[in-house]
Amino acid sequence: MWIESATKRAQGAVRDVLLVLLGIVGAAGVNLLTSLADKEAVHRWRWPLTAVVLLAFVLPVFWKHRLGSANAPVRKLCRVAAVDNGEGGMDVLAVTKNGKVITATCTGKSLWSPWRVILETGFAWDVAAVVPRQGIVEYYALDRDGTIRMRTRDRGHLSTWQVVRILGDTHGRAMCVASSSLAPGHRELMVITDSGRLLHAWRTDGQGWSQWHDSGLAGARDVTVCAPHDGLFENFAVDADGEVWHRWFWERWTEWERWGRPGSPARAVSAFRKLTEYQELFVVGDAGDLGHRHHQRGHAWSDWLVMDTPAGVIDVAGSTTSPNSLRCLIVDSEGALWLRPYDGTGNRWLDWCRVSIG
Repeated sequence: MWIESATKRAQGAVRDVLLVLLGIVGAAGVNLLTSLADKEAVHRWRWPLTAVVLLAFVLPVFWKHRLGSANAPVRKLCRVAAVDNGEGGMDVLAVTKNGKVITATCTGKSLWSPWRVILETGFAWDVAAVVPRQGIVEYYALDRDGTIRMRTRDRGHLSTWQVVRILGDTHGRAMCVASSSLAPGHRELMVITDSGRLLHAWRTDGQGWSQWHDSGLAGARDVTVCAPHDGLFENFAVDADGEVWHRWFWERWTEWERWGRPGSPARAVSAFRKLTEYQELFVVGDAGDLGHRHHQRGHAWSDWLVMDTPAGVIDVAGSTTSPNSLRCLIVDSEGALWLRPYDGTGNRWLDWCRVSIG
């Protein structure tokens, strides 16, 4: 999906450049023809006509990228991530279809803070978020050139964006990113490259980033990681055939095991914990279907379950706003964001509601 999105943006940029060049050539042609005319009246209109022709081509491009960017584009999304901020809310991070990164906070009563743009460059195509310690939220944005940037929210104060690291020629270009924390002061990044390699690196407070390490899974398509409790990682990935794979870390990584899929070939995955020792996994299929399964320590993983959705799904994220308050977020094929809360008291999922993004 992120490759298709980047391709469309690149095609749009080429069209815009060609449109501007056509305007310049057309304006130059009008200027030349009017300069060769015999009548003085035509000469007087030489420069006004040149300006009109040039503006006719340039103004639509200017409107699209400058004046119009504050309206429709920011309302349509392509990727979403979420994390429990530990302060009674869920921080939601999303990529718009024009490559900007926006964020908002959802409270336990499904009330939303205003959305704000936190990355204006227009080059992002995936995001991740993690809470490495109480009161700190780290936002990660992956640019289409493979650069990973990080910005910290420290009790309401946002730092500037910093480049985390670039994979380099030997690894390939990063295409998607996920993050989680194994213990206080720790954060782990997982990326999938354009060759389908799943790599991961980590950092603890006061230390630099580790080198990138290969997970050993080839042909990966999407990845997520969850820490049900300190010291334990649960890692899930989707391969090129749309199959879900699983491994975990407890002092060392296990081998990958194949989990199949809940519906159509999988394209996106998201995992998060609710209570300590409990976690939920969501899987989006190519047909826009949404499946999920859950696990609690001491019990086997549930069977795959299929969740009804209001529209075709292209991405999913999940998190909590309190230890027992689940929230599932989806982005549909039209770029709209939907929220479905879980009623822990009644042990049931409530109705989907569309989230207003403005």
